[in-house]
Amino acid sequence: IDAHMDSHTFISSQSGTVQGMPLACLLGYGDRRLTSILSSIPKISPKHVCLVGVRSFEADEAKLLRRLGVRTMFMQEINERGLSSCMEEAIAIASQGTAGFGLSIDLDSVDPSDAPGVNTPEYGGIGKAELLAALEMFPHQEKYLGIEVAELNPALDRDQMTAKLAIEVITAGLVKDHKYEFQRAESS
Repeated sequence: IDAHMDSHTFISSQSGTVQGMPLACLLGYGDRRLTSILSSIPKISPKHVCLVGVRSFEADEAKLLRRLGVRTMFMQEINERGLSSCMEEAIAIASQGTAGFGLSIDLDSVDPSDAPGVNTPEYGGIGKAELLAALEMFPHQEKYLGIEVAELNPALDRDQMTAKLAIEVITAGLVKDHKYEFQRAESS
């Protein structure tokens, strides 16, 4: 779940910032120093990848992912179908024919009104409540292995909004029936 495709290579990136390259590298594209970490083979198959919440990207990234057949759900689709429906499809893509799958959430996928403490805020993102509700399905998935949360920058945060959201995201993504746990913790 990310506002960006993170699928640049040093050739396609104007800035050359490695932060915009992880997905391309995991798919086996880009500088060999990055694509050959641990082994020289791609780390993930494009048929098991689904990007959710994309709203800021460059043509070369989109071209690579389209050529590879990576399923990309732009914010327009999420607004039309709802995040939970999109996440059900993403889970099906990531778990079909795999031993398991993980969830990576870049906090810039959330609208800056709910998550201001990120390096690359993009307006028009996923709302906090919708994200937390959609994450409730993950702990119940048999092949779900874990969650990664990225892009928190406390120096840019306001009143720890994004830091608190990161904790809520991790909890929602890992703990079954997490709302009960939050209510109990808040009342004590």
